[in-house]
Amino acid sequence: MKKIIVLILVAVLAFGLVACKKTPAPVEGGVKTGFGVGFSNYNSRDVDEDMDGKVDTQAYAAAVTVDKDGKVVKCTIDAMMSVFDFNEEEILTGPETV
Repeated sequence: MKKIIVLILVAVLAFGLVACKKTPAPVEGGVKTGFGVGFSNYNSRDVDEDMDGKVDTQAYAAAVTVDKDGKVVKCTIDAMMSVFDFNEEEILTGPETV
């Protein structure tokens, strides 16, 4: 008897969870998203007799979402910069790079 009650209870809960699922309303015309990433190491330099080498990189990322009329719905921009010095033996870290 207890097994039957447990099975009925499990079935009711399972059907209840399935019935709660909502499907999102479709967006008329839809939206389009574009994503771009750019990199630069313009300020980097090799090891020289007089000075250490330097790695100076920047990465830029942007995502833009537009609607059917070309109106910007959302725009996200981010950047990352990494700079450190090195010599022929090792990567140098100091207070300015840690």
